[in-house]
Amino acid sequence: KNSYHTRAMALYKIGKYQDVIKDCDKYIELNGENINMDVLFLRAAAEYKLKQYEKVVDDMKIAIFVKESCGAYYYRDLANYKLGHFRLAVSDIKKAIELKADVLETYDDKLPKLLEFGVNIGVNIFGKSKDHHPKTERPIGLKGIKGSDL
Repeated sequence: KNSYHTRAMALYKIGKYQDVIKDCDKYIELNGENINMDVLFLRAAAEYKLKQYEKVVDDMKIAIFVKESCGAYYYRDLANYKLGHFRLAVSDIKKAIELKADVLETYDDKLPKLLEFGVNIGVNIFGKSKDHHPKTERPIGLKGIKGSDL
């Protein structure tokens, strides 16, 4: 199963994002209930590159459920922004900054200027966003957790 993770990392570097997702899915399927956060983040990064923003939100919900991290909030923020869920995006980026003050300088995928402006001035300049809880039918690595609101 580790070979799927290794190959997925190599595929990501050359821009074969759909193949990255396939390898990450296979790794997760073989790994069962043990969640590898690196694989989950790699899959989400590939999904983000492919503009599969709802899937990024799904993966980052799982990541946050397992262990809160600024990276999970950051990428869920970016995906929510792209989906037009502006209030959720602002909430997520504020949480990411709370967990790691220099988060805005940490990631290659940068915040859109409008969102960065809203965070910097501390004013909610966005309208209402839809309450969005997408579900996927792909392997997510949480087979043993029943009834959780992911």
